[in-house]
Amino acid sequence: MKNIILVSVGTFQNYILDNIQQLTQLGFSNIHVITEKINFKNFIQYDKVILVDADKLDTSYFDKNSKLNKSFRNGFWNFASKRFFLMYEYIKNNNIIDIIHLENDVLLYTNMNYNFDEKIYITMDSDNKCVPGIIYIPNHLLLSKLIEQYNFSQHDMINLAGFYYNNIDIVKTFPIIDDSIDKCIYNENYKQFSGIFDGCAMGQYLGGIDPRNRPCEKGVVGPGYINPTTFVKYNNYDFKWLIKKNGKFPFIEINKKLIPINNLHIHCKDLKKFMI
Repeated sequence: MKNIILVSVGTFQNYILDNIQQLTQLGFSNIHVITEKINFKNFIQYDKVILVDADKLDTSYFDKNSKLNKSFRNGFWNFASKRFFLMYEYIKNNNIIDIIHLENDVLLYTNMNYNFDEKIYITMDSDNKCVPGIIYIPNHLLLSKLIEQYNFSQHDMINLAGFYYNNIDIVKTFPIIDDSIDKCIYNENYKQFSGIFDGCAMGQYLGGIDPRNRPCEKGVVGPGYINPTTFVKYNNYDFKWLIKKNGKFPFIEINKKLIPINNLHIHCKDLKKFMI
């Protein structure tokens, strides 16, 4: 199966453990977690998880050049970008290939055994924003292009969108909608997967947004939240959970057809509510 890489640096996010539990239920065994050594004790119940000491990976190039906010939420924006430099060093040093990277609040509902092209796959959420909650990385050589082109004054979502437009030859998009609309960057690879992926808007609609963001929003902030910037407005569709032999799985209904949802970005952080 694919190698899964999670990164938890800065503030430890407990819900990463729920993420790992679901991955193990789906049969993943090659789960790598890049984190500070002080956090290793939190993963003791997962004896097959490969723990990687973040402090032993050379990210001096990023640390020297980053102009990202290092005070907001204990350096949230800085660490969101630094993870790519940590992953790059790790997979390069260990020649790891065929990788799925997940943000810690993104739940998978598939074993991801698709026939990927040798390209990086990302989720474009709008014309100028990629929400990098799930990324496919075939090898470190392709990821090096992102590292080389990184804009240290812009956050990760802007960087990944720019990376897509500047490297169409090596980057493809996960579909966030089916082929019920005209072919575009949001569905052009739908037939490859016969299912759709969530940047963040589906998870936000089903579960609401991060509680820390709620004071800044007007209107609905819990379930039913409509992301104002995403191309696809998921309030126009119905969602269903179907029971299978190993749990319950999400589907979206479009034109009376049930389409599998391959991941959900649980922006509200209550992963337990959406686990299989």
